[in-house]
Amino acid sequence: MIKKISLIFLLILLSLASCEDKFLNIVEEEINLKVGDTVNIKYNTNINGNKIWKSSKEIVDITNDGKITALEEGTTVVTLTIDNYSDSVIVNINEEEKPIKYYKVIFIIDDNNKKIMEVKEGNLTEVIADPKKDGYIFKYWSLSEDGVAYDFTIPITSDITLYPIYEKIEVEEDPYINIDVEEFYLNYTEATSATDAMYRSLHGLMSGSISEQDQEPTISLNRPEEDGKFIRNTDSYYSDDLDTYYIVDSSGEVKDVVYRGGAYTTLEEVAAYIFAFGETPANYIDEKSADPKRSIWGKYLRLNNSYFSGDVDNYPYEPILPNIRGCGGELYYYEVDLGTTGTDCDPKYPSKIYNDGNIITRGAARIVYTRYDENHDKIIDINEKYLFYTYNHYNDFQEYLNYYGGWGEMFGNITGGGTISSKYYYNPTPYVEVVRKSFKALFS
Repeated sequence: MIKKISLIFLLILLSLASCEDKFLNIVEEEINLKVGDTVNIKYNTNINGNKIWKSSKEIVDITNDGKITALEEGTTVVTLTIDNYSDSVIVNINEEEKPIKYYKVIFIIDDNNKKIMEVKEGNLTEVIADPKKDGYIFKYWSLSEDGVAYDFTIPITSDITLYPIYEKIEVEEDPYINIDVEEFYLNYTEATSATDAMYRSLHGLMSGSISEQDQEPTISLNRPEEDGKFIRNTDSYYSDDLDTYYIVDSSGEVKDVVYRGGAYTTLEEVAAYIFAFGETPANYIDEKSADPKRSIWGKYLRLNNSYFSGDVDNYPYEPILPNIRGCGGELYYYEVDLGTTGTDCDPKYPSKIYNDGNIITRGAARIVYTRYDENHDKIIDINEKYLFYTYNHYNDFQEYLNYYGGWGEMFGNITGGGTISSKYYYNPTPYVEVVRKSFKALFS
């Protein structure tokens, strides 16, 4: 009898042990990050199962093992769910505050003459020395986080001496000092060189066309095709110093030109500029709001250069863009405003002037482009470059084919018969594949 009672007691203990309460607990209650920071979220659990991470806002990137990367400023709630058990943590993200660094820069003029000056570290902008000294304009491109010139690979020694690329030019007085802006635009002509564009941008003056931009793109009557697909031009047309990019038409002839550091507003020029240089024109700012009356650019100020996730779970009317991070891909897409004179295809965005010089009314037209690769490095490989235009607020897209008037077949929600921006009545058609081919080979 005693042995039988002992056996029952043992079974009860084993049963109690197997019914141990399940728990899931994220260690931190709040996490504070700077834009660009990466951290692993720590948690304790005794639950086995698939781990599902979600963020209430698309301002962080989360991996399956709980590593988050801060993408934009703001506050979000990150939640981990395992087998119907959940816990959350608040994540606050602020703009990165980098200390200003100073570099001693040696400009090599010739074997017996060197110019030494001290400059601040750039923040994705060009640093210009005094153009009147020694008959040169000295310039170097902004420094990346590892201290290497962003657009050019230039060695930096242990004592952080930078040997930049420089260009010898004829000495000219700044032609736009004390210029009458009204007279400049009354007799407006486009910039004639990268140096001219640079001087203009120092004074908030345009370099490209100042024509008003309609919402719909002007599409070339001749779009080369192969096997029923449009051809995307794989050639690049840079000047030797990489400061000038020539825009060709569908016959391979030069149609227009954009200069690095210049200011542009039309679709053709902004698209070519971003595609060529991987950055926005000088008259663009990253913010989504600004007072044009307080900007040197006035009515030519353009807004927005922010992360575009392409998350079709939250925005099911959007088509999936190629290899996009928000849908499991490797490429980081960004979006910029395309300031049109109106967007009458969406009742939420009435047909108004984007910027009348007093107020900015943001429309529904955007350029969406690949900015960084999976390592968050600036995209240089033309095979990883994608640029799309949407003028109905992400419902439909057309791919830039790297030539003047070269826009691909439209795809997306309205194309598929869906209701604009609806999360219930949507039917986005997929990305339309193109053939990548050299125009030089095509027309040779």
